Amino acid sequence: LYVWVNAHLLDHKDYLYFDNIALNGAITRTKWTYNAGTILIANCLFYHLTHQQKYWRRANRIARAAQRRWISPRNGSISGPGVFAWVLMDGYIQLYKIGHDKKWLDLAQRALAYVHKHCQNPPGFYGGSWNGPPRTVKSIKLINQACVGGSYFLLSRTLTQ
Repeated sequence: LYVWVNAHLLDHKDYLYFDNIALNGAITRTKWTYNAGTILIANCLFYHLTHQQKYWRRANRIARAAQRRWISPRNGSISGPGVFAWVLMDGYIQLYKIGHDKKWLDLAQRALAYVHKHCQNPPGFYGGSWNGPPRTVKSIKLINQACVGGSYFLLSRTLTQ
């Protein structure tokens, strides 16, 4: 699957990944944080298991490309839906845990600090976005709370190890 995704969905212009390919071969050229995050995590795991430098280089290349595309240099927020952003957040944390490059840990901390400070409604529930205050929320979605909570857990576990 890893080889297939890299052969068919990797955009060599920016080293990010297209979302999907239809049965007729048409590629949906939309790119999401979870597409990059999933392959970033895979490269981290392959590097951890094999110590092959190609996986380390690919992981860092994806991390930098995703940072350019989705991370605000101004405030550290991650653009796009939070249900996708948490996968990229996990990728940055995994990259830090393997290489101990503090820039990836700092990026994760800054993004979650932004989410905590700016992405809750007055009762304290998170909306669907990780880069701005929630719009009027008519219903609370558990998945939006879970992806933030899961990211807090991953980060806190990393900081205490």
